[in-house]
Amino acid sequence: MYFLAHQILLVTKSHPIKALLHQPLLTGRIALCLVLLSQYDISIRTPKAVKSQAIADQLAQFPGKEEGPLSEEIPGEVVVTEIPGKKWTMRFDGSAMTTSNGVGIVLSCENGNTIPLSFKLGFSCSNNTAEYEAYLTGLTIALSIGVKHMRVLGDSNLVISQVKGDFALWEQNLAAYRTWAQRLELEFQTFSIEYTQRSENRFADTLATLGSQIPFKGRDTLIKIGRQEHSIIRILQEMYPRESK
Repeated sequence: MYFLAHQILLVTKSHPIKALLHQPLLTGRIALCLVLLSQYDISIRTPKAVKSQAIADQLAQFPGKEEGPLSEEIPGEVVVTEIPGKKWTMRFDGSAMTTSNGVGIVLSCENGNTIPLSFKLGFSCSNNTAEYEAYLTGLTIALSIGVKHMRVLGDSNLVISQVKGDFALWEQNLAAYRTWAQRLELEFQTFSIEYTQRSENRFADTLATLGSQIPFKGRDTLIKIGRQEHSIIRILQEMYPRESK
């Protein structure tokens, strides 16, 4: 929890590490690690002098002899072993604006863990296409981290009805999306998809709007939302008690 409140500066000569941290979608255990790391504000810097890397290089060449298993207190190791057997719920939503588009995904595990994700789409598309982008992106990420039991909730009646076969496909540009959706659904051991009211899908809707509306440079950006229990006036009064009298 301490690191969530601070920026982390990772000094390394490893270009693969830098590349991995900037990849939007990966598979397997690496994908899981990146999802866990996404909650931290991590910046990469290459050491300017050889001396600054000497100790790290020395430790890498002579690792410890301890061969015991990883402690169960390590969050990543616990999640890796628990994900396949846990039931997950995915909520998705797409946002198509005149000038920008985005998708929002919320993956929730029955143990209480929640993974919120927001993506800005770098291409123009219709609202139905944005909904399919959100749906396929969520399924891909879920499969990449090892989810086997999935329940999907979304407020796009068209997407849900089409992938279930209840609605005919009139827009040919959506054909590839439906084909991939039905293919990915078969990868799960148990799978269900249901329509939900927009009022019950606000988290994913907000993430989709956030992805479409927030301007930033580069491949990604970090946004933190903190909880403020009291008015800023009360906080300032506590910080400056003399000025409050």
